[in-house]
Amino acid sequence: MSLEQIHTVLAVAETGSLRRAAERLHTTQPPLTRRLASLEDELGILLFHRNAKGMLLSDAGVRFMPHARRILSAIEDAREACLSQHPAPSDRQAGQRSCADPALPAQQPRGTVSEAGGLSMGLTPSAE
Repeated sequence: MSLEQIHTVLAVAETGSLRRAAERLHTTQPPLTRRLASLEDELGILLFHRNAKGMLLSDAGVRFMPHARRILSAIEDAREACLSQHPAPSDRQAGQRSCADPALPAQQPRGTVSEAGGLSMGLTPSAE
């Protein structure tokens, strides 16, 4: 499960539309469709009901949402904690990088989130 997939689920759920979610995430619909399909395959559930009027969360999708929000909140908390503990970039030795570096991808942390509200999952870099 990647952070991109989690961001995709949240954007689609909040907008009710792949097109509007793609605009919000500054991408196109095909990558979003692939991310959702991949996550649904991985979890073995349908997160959305698709119809001509848009996309609505399934019961499983509704149950997934609070976990997704907690995961993203935990990532942001970790980022803020890291930023508050590191010296300004000019104070670091040349070549050192921290989570405070703007050159590092904002949505590519690697590791494992465990026991996030009882849900264990690994985070992997996106293939896209």
